[in-house]
Amino acid sequence: MELNNRKMGVTLSLLVTFILVTSISCATEEKITGVYSSLSFNVEGGDLLGEEFFLVRTRNGYQATFQISEGGPSELMLVDVAIKENNISFEIKKGIYAGSFVGKIINQKIVGKLRFSDGVENELSLPKVKYSYWQ
Repeated sequence: MELNNRKMGVTLSLLVTFILVTSISCATEEKITGVYSSLSFNVEGGDLLGEEFFLVRTRNGYQATFQISEGGPSELMLVDVAIKENNISFEIKKGIYAGSFVGKIINQKIVGKLRFSDGVENELSLPKVKYSYWQ
């Protein structure tokens, strides 16, 4: 009887440890998903300027919608996102904004370089926001 109680105690301890480790891992992943945006309306010029990045987790990894506004908003671009530790990268495969982004997620902000296929480079700094500009 005492041996069965000991086995049950060990099994229960392992189960609780597994649940804690799994929930900590999921909580960490949830912290990086969300909306990162620098979109703002310039009253003087009447232009919408900046970028917005909506990062989500899928069955197959991360994906995001990305939008650039240089006076008026571009079409939404769906991109597959590679994340390893705090490094983030994605590729825009077609359209006038074709290119790639390489950067980091630091202190609730995505920072890095967006390199377009024509050679132009833009520094991005997108703070995590509670709501999309469009909400």
